Amino acid sequence: MDTETEYPSPAWHGTELKQTEQEFLAGQIEVLDWQEAKKELRSRFE
Repeated sequence: MDTETEYPSPAWHGTELKQTEQEFLAGQIEVLDWQEAKKELRSRFE
């Protein structure tokens, strides 16, 4: 089963990934460890 051809990524997805990469390289995005990210998300919804 070839999932890349079976489930193609929508065009907007590539655009969003490029924008996110640019924001990351410009220091506009905070990178969190996965464990820290889960803690932060859980605290928002408690």
